[in-house]
Amino acid sequence: MNILLSDQDDSRKYNYRQIFHGILGFILLIMAAPIFGQGEILHSPAQTAIPGQDLDLELMVTGTGWTVDEVRMLYNRANHQGFVETQMANNLGYYTGTIPAEFISEEGVKYLFVAELSNGTRLSYPEQDAHAHPVYVQATEVGTDQQQDSPGEAQESRTRERPPDAQLILAPEPNVTIPRDEALIAISLFQVADVDTASVVLLVDGVNVTRRAQVTANLVTYRPETILPGTHTVRMQFNDAAGRRYSPINWRFQVMGEEIAEGPRFELNGEMYVENAYANIKEQVENANKLGVALKGEYGAYEVTGNAYLTSKENPNVQPRNRYTLQIQSPRVQAEVGDFYPRLTRLGMWGKRIRGFNTRLHLSPFHVQVIYGRSQRAIPGVLEDLTATEINQGYTQGINGYSFGRRVIGVRPSVGNGQNFELGFSFISARDDTTTVLNKIADLEDETLLWKGITPKDNIVVGSDLLLAFDNRRIMWESSAALSWKNNNIFGGALSEGDTIQLGTDFSLPVADFPILPSAYQRIFVINNNVQPFLPVPMDVTRDPADTSKYLVHFNPWQFNDYSSLAYQTDVTFQYFSNSVMFRYRRVGPAYYSFTNPYLNRDVAGFEISDRIRLWRNKLYLTLKYENYTEGISKEEDSRLSASNLSAGISLYPGQGLPTVNVRTSGYHRSNALDSVRVLPGGSQDLVVDNRIDNRTTSNVVTISQPLSLFGAEHDARIHIMRSRKMDGIQRPSTYPDVGYSMNVTSFEFQSRFHFPLTTRVAVSVNRNQTLGNDVDLQTLSVGGVYKLFQNNLIVNGNLRLARNLGGDKFNSTGLESSIQYRFLTNHGLTASFQAMRLSEPPDEYTNLLYRLRYSYAFK
Repeated sequence: MNILLSDQDDSRKYNYRQIFHGILGFILLIMAAPIFGQGEILHSPAQTAIPGQDLDLELMVTGTGWTVDEVRMLYNRANHQGFVETQMANNLGYYTGTIPAEFISEEGVKYLFVAELSNGTRLSYPEQDAHAHPVYVQATEVGTDQQQDSPGEAQESRTRERPPDAQLILAPEPNVTIPRDEALIAISLFQVADVDTASVVLLVDGVNVTRRAQVTANLVTYRPETILPGTHTVRMQFNDAAGRRYSPINWRFQVMGEEIAEGPRFELNGEMYVENAYANIKEQVENANKLGVALKGEYGAYEVTGNAYLTSKENPNVQPRNRYTLQIQSPRVQAEVGDFYPRLTRLGMWGKRIRGFNTRLHLSPFHVQVIYGRSQRAIPGVLEDLTATEINQGYTQGINGYSFGRRVIGVRPSVGNGQNFELGFSFISARDDTTTVLNKIADLEDETLLWKGITPKDNIVVGSDLLLAFDNRRIMWESSAALSWKNNNIFGGALSEGDTIQLGTDFSLPVADFPILPSAYQRIFVINNNVQPFLPVPMDVTRDPADTSKYLVHFNPWQFNDYSSLAYQTDVTFQYFSNSVMFRYRRVGPAYYSFTNPYLNRDVAGFEISDRIRLWRNKLYLTLKYENYTEGISKEEDSRLSASNLSAGISLYPGQGLPTVNVRTSGYHRSNALDSVRVLPGGSQDLVVDNRIDNRTTSNVVTISQPLSLFGAEHDARIHIMRSRKMDGIQRPSTYPDVGYSMNVTSFEFQSRFHFPLTTRVAVSVNRNQTLGNDVDLQTLSVGGVYKLFQNNLIVNGNLRLARNLGGDKFNSTGLESSIQYRFLTNHGLTASFQAMRLSEPPDEYTNLLYRLRYSYAFK
């Protein structure tokens, strides 16, 4: 971006009333502050998501005496398995992230956050079992003038219509070149009905200049006093009085200068920061320094972005905490170098962090993606003394506490445009490298080393995926299948010609009689007797009738249910008559492994069906879903688990000024066919083993949000109620551990935006849980606010939180958190934050202190 913005009005003097409000806000925020010492993630969940548009999210980590190493956001489509993982950006203490538009569809979206603290602990949002119960956001249409669906047609998602841009853009006209002194931006709203002027957002080169613009019901004007030569972009967003969004206005224009560059020009913008954090936690002092850099450059159709995060907490004895990424994009080639989270295939490689390079080549209609790097780095471990037995076995040294470096390769060629048709094939390899550990051990004497920890592994996955879409993607069929091969121990390498293949406990086969020589293919995959199953293709082993000392191997490639290392999934969606129906069948074999997709459940098969119905001009949404899966498909029938879940939800978005209501209920049943217990002889007392399972979990969630206008201020009130209970359907002896639990959470939040630049937040929460005989009665009160001064260049933030637990492990906490952010000389910023937390947890009572100081610089 290359625009310099200023306004003569910015230099106006502040009157005594503004000064009084500033002093009042500062006092209120500094005094508002005790914080719960264990920390929490503050986040206002998204109320709606618009299909086809990015969803921006923001959070703040408060109440912890430890520094925050990183915050990750996990997300996916609401009806899809697993999550895509990405790191959130730290922006002056607030963490921001964007869920890409490709994950915002008619079925909605789900997400959660995980914060990694410097002491090794994690915070999550939602707090309770975030991976199983993430935030679900219903997809909603933006405003529409249609009263009802036309017969036989789906009501399309679109913004409210308005006159063409050419009738609204007054100056400068699109794609014209103007002198610098004529840089006046003007948009006419005379022909647009019912414009809500408070909703107008004007962006020039991506910078929000709305506060400096003149906005009336008929005209929006903005004149920058200084503007650089070159190409500039304008975007204006606005709604009507009912809160329905108009399609935005977008155009470009050029500004003349002393020199006008011919052709494309290179433009660079970015931000960097340095931060020091000091923490005194239970008299343990910790210092941490951080450096962050984010750059973005454009040259015509080419775009380069770079990000780096460096911390003094980086330690070669743990997995990397530093992050760096360089991305290059062009119409034909996209490349990433550094840390990235690739999405190659859903069953194979999906959201696992890799450090290396990721290249995508587009030669329409053919495409190819190649990934190479490491998903984990080597940890050297420590040398340990050997026992007498181990010494007698010939070992001279032992090692433990290590991790192997894991090399990853991924290749996916495909054909199709990705909209109506795409066929892809994938190959993924992940192998541990023992030399990565050996190279880090300075005192290693010889090769007689005893590895006392994990063994090195090898894994390959081959698969294919298909997409077919019809009728403007109202009918879609997506299918994928993958076959994996895993070796649990590659020490010793592949089998050679003189070795014997062990096929179970009863059969063995000389390698010479095997159709292939394993050692010839060990660059692709290491085949030895630690591969289970030995071959991924179903086979039978029988004696050779002509020579009973030999065995014959018969392959059965068409017996698909006998593939223990096969995974496949098929999805079909229909979007007609205001319905969005999805059917999915999924089966993952017990021996299916993909080291680059850690979130995939194995040994499971089943289906799910869901429907999302739009009613009342897209203001009312009904969601129905039924799932039925069998867990443990490789086990005996009475040991398999049957899991079913029936859920329903209602979302009401009646319009501006009216309450938004979300209600969700679900019933989850899990059981097996065992009807008796086993009694094992135990000497003086028999041991009773009860593996029967029959439990039901019911959950109900209600969230109501209401905007209010009181006493000259705008308010948002939100109440959230969650009730969840798990019950055991089997009568058991009192000595059997209780598998049930109950969870009751009620919270109320009230946010206020005053006519002067003060925003406040009050939140009350009561959390009563009972599980495994442990009672929790956690009560919290949080009061805070933000006050902005001097055209938002000075921001004062303060929070107060009191917490106590009246059940189980009782404690009380109180603390103070405040911060000041100051921007100066346009591009520079300073942020200072302070926390003091007092925690009483009998018999312990202590105070934790924390401060952070950050300097940031942004350039355009």
